[in-house]
Amino acid sequence: MQLPDDTTADLLRRLARIEGQVRGVQQMLRDHRECKEIVAQSGCLACHAIGENGAKGGLGPDLTHIGAKVPREAIKRSVEIGPGIMPSFRDLGEENLNEVADYLASLN
Repeated sequence: MQLPDDTTADLLRRLARIEGQVRGVQQMLRDHRECKEIVAQSGCLACHAIGENGAKGGLGPDLTHIGAKVPREAIKRSVEIGPGIMPSFRDLGEENLNEVADYLASLN
């Protein structure tokens, strides 16, 4: 099945944006930026809220107390695979995924 041209173009734009976000997060991790800053600047807050920051009623769940609700390994897996419409951040690598998961799991 072939997608209409406008749908294909829209998907390619979205994928390019996601790819850019992943490259940005990779650079932030290489620069040893804090995970809190990485989450804030990587596009997470476009769909998620953390405290007073980010999307209220956005596409993704509120992450303010995610560590009290979801086990760390489940958080890591979600960041890694990008469930649903969330982009995958698999390209961050194991160590960096662990750092992001540790930060999000600390949000109680």
